[in-house]
Amino acid sequence: MNNETKKPWFKKWWVIIFLIIFIVIVISQLKENPNNSNTIEPSLREENFVTVFDFEAFHGKNVDEIKAILGTPSSDTEPTDAQKQFIKEWDKLWQKDGHELLVTYNVASRRVIDYFVPTNDPSGATKDLRELEAVVGAKKLVNFTVLPVKTIEDPTKYTGVRVIPKR
Repeated sequence: MNNETKKPWFKKWWVIIFLIIFIVIVISQLKENPNNSNTIEPSLREENFVTVFDFEAFHGKNVDEIKAILGTPSSDTEPTDAQKQFIKEWDKLWQKDGHELLVTYNVASRRVIDYFVPTNDPSGATKDLRELEAVVGAKKLVNFTVLPVKTIEDPTKYTGVRVIPKR
């Protein structure tokens, strides 16, 4: 019997060479694609978020019709006649499932101008848009454009998303 067969497997030269080549290949793959191990994770995380507001049901509806769908808003005031002389836009605020929806509309026509859904983060800003996009169902929207609203202090953070009806 030669010395090579008496050695444990992890002390054999060919095993060591094989392991070195394997490690070099793995390291080079990680350098090429550092997010390789996370390719499935983002889609799984998105499934944990729930769509709260059905914007497609809002399409083409004025603020009064939105009110019929969502119920009485938490801010249900209307501008006075004196205010109407100077302002063209007004808004109403709804709360549903722990999320807010601010609807801005034209006072005269009652037509919705846009919707705003702020982040729930206590700081008022977030770097992660996935939850906000899920709350508004951004991936399923056909009749709306969804725009992230960046913070003034840090353009890498967002205060919420703006949902704009396509005309």
